[in-house]
Formats: sequence, C-alpha cells, structure tokens
Amino acid sequence: MEHSLAALKSGGLRHAVVVLWTEPQGHKRHLTATQFKDGFRFYGAAARSAGWPLYCCMNGSAQDQWAAYLPDADGYALDDYASRGNWKAIWGPGGIATMADRNGKKFGWFEMGSSASKPVSKATVTAYLTDARDYLASRKPGTTGPVTWYNGAASEPGGLANTVIPTASHQANAYIVGLYSKLYQGVVP
Repeated sequence: MEHSLAALKSGGLRHAVVVLWTEPQGHKRHLTATQFKDGFRFYGAAARSAGWPLYCCMNGSAQDQWAAYLPDADGYALDDYASRGNWKAIWGPGGIATMADRNGKKFGWFEMGSSASKPVSKATVTAYLTDARDYLASRKPGTTGPVTWYNGAASEPGGLANTVIPTASHQANAYIVGLYSKLYQGVVP
C-alpha cells in the first residue's frame, strides 16, 4: 500500500485522501466495530507513513452505529442521499459531523446525491442540497473535507448513471446542476 500511495503522489496526485473501507457499518457490514478499528489502525499506518490523510466514510442509513465504528482517523465522512431524508441528523446531536467537530477532525461528504435506488422529488432534492450547502458553508474554515456528488442508479426516471458531478444530460434533473454549483461555491472559499 505504501508503494502504491507513493507512486500516486510521485505521479502528481494531490488533494486526495485515503479511505480504507467505505460504509463499514449498516447494510454493508462485514466486520464488527472492533475488527474494523483494528484493521483501520493496521492499514492506516501505511497510509499515514506515505503522507496521506486518512478518513473513515460511514453509511448514512446506520447512524445508530456511527459512534461505535469511528476509528482514529484524520477525518470523518459520510455516504448519504436525499432519498434517506435524514440529512439534518448528520449535523444534529449525535451526528457524524458533530462528532468530527467534537473530536477535532474534518468532516467530508464523500457520497451525496438524490438517490442510490429510487426516484426522489425535486422538492426533497432541493431541500437536501440547500440545507447541506447552508450547513457546510457555516462550518469553521478548515474543518470541511472533500464533498463529492455521486448520483445513484440510472434506472430511475431521468436518472444519472453514477456520475461524480451532476450533469444536465437528463432534462428532468437539470435543476440539480445549479443547486450543486451553489453548494460547491458555498463550501469552497
């Protein structure tokens, strides 16, 4: 791992972070919290010795397990979509962003989008991105990590096939481009 990360760095990759396992809890849980933290500590040493920030990225639908799975990371991140309708819990009491602030870690939103599997109303997506923008823009400078759009299934009506930035390729979702642009401008100084 150290050699791979060194090769990426020498190849010019900058402003990146390492995530060892995404969504270790919830529907993709294959490890107990103890196993995850032990593995994170073991492999994380290689990432850190190569000079890369180390993040954990939690599943947004298993918020009752966030605290138990948090390892010693440089930042906490989340995979959470508008379709879950739980985005205000992210920065609410016991939320992952609140835990990041409490523990002096950065908070990133590594996977956000309208839905990973089902159609979501324009009103819900608009509220989600507007609330996310307002929250992220209100954070103290230097405490927000990467924020990435990653829309879900192309099978939804007008769906976008796993894009890392919103696109206007489907007219039904064209409004998302403007909302995400405002979010991005609110986060990046």
